[in-house]
Amino acid sequence: MGPQAEISPFTDGAFRMGDIGHLDANGFLYLHGRKEALINVGGLKASPDEVTMVLESCPAVREAGVIGVRDATGEEFIYAAVALRSALSEKDLLAFCRSRVADYKVPRRLDIFDELPRGPSGKIKIDPPAL
Repeated sequence: MGPQAEISPFTDGAFRMGDIGHLDANGFLYLHGRKEALINVGGLKASPDEVTMVLESCPAVREAGVIGVRDATGEEFIYAAVALRSALSEKDLLAFCRSRVADYKVPRRLDIFDELPRGPSGKIKIDPPAL
């Protein structure tokens, strides 16, 4: 088997798109995200969507965005940007996260903004922080 066969998206007659989802008992497919969108934190996989949902479940958070960022050593970590609807410290928000997700999913860095930056399409656009 050559290198091309190893990277082919075709496996056992199916085209692997990299989507993550599940089939319910009735055969309906529910998509949850993309495989390559996962953040690799020390070999453990974290979903930015999951971390975003946890942050946004905090009553003080209006909206959040989460991305994976590499540090100076090349290790990937979770970075979060949030806009608040009421006052809350970074320490308290990180404690809120720790009570709801595994430690490796808690953002290593979290910045609080008045408004999250948006691209031309209106989607949240988070630039990696300067390290």
